[in-house]
Amino acid sequence: MDAASTLRRARRSAGISQAELARRALVPQATVGRIEAGSVVPSLATFDRLLTLCGAPLSAVPRPSTSPPPFRGAGPGDRPYWLWDTDLTLAEFTARLHAESAEERGWALSRLLAHATWPDIWRIVTTEQLRKDWSLVRLANRDVWTDFLDADAACAA
Repeated sequence: MDAASTLRRARRSAGISQAELARRALVPQATVGRIEAGSVVPSLATFDRLLTLCGAPLSAVPRPSTSPPPFRGAGPGDRPYWLWDTDLTLAEFTARLHAESAEERGWALSRLLAHATWPDIWRIVTTEQLRKDWSLVRLANRDVWTDFLDADAACAA
């Protein structure tokens, strides 16, 4: 739910008008109207103050994690989470990382770097392998990885 509908719902539940809420909050009525219309996004402090005046202060609610499940425990015959749309087992994926075909190695490395968690990447590949096949990798965030490889090389020197 967005700020506009949240504030509107809280104000209506409290049984007060926009004008009354604005008076209590010491802001122009037009400010409350613009927030409820969705044309202005209030600061967190203003939003909390308005909701508190309606008897519905902000509170933190934990969200379920959207991060991928941990890789721990996946065996060679299991499909890793970063291959959610591909029917490959871990063993088959690992074979592609070491395939003779540059295209296959590039696809596998790109997929791993784009979708796996940092610890899982380093369970599968080494920086040496990544550096060797770096020209094959196709990523949107390529600069981040280039910076990492440069820093890793500097540390190794």
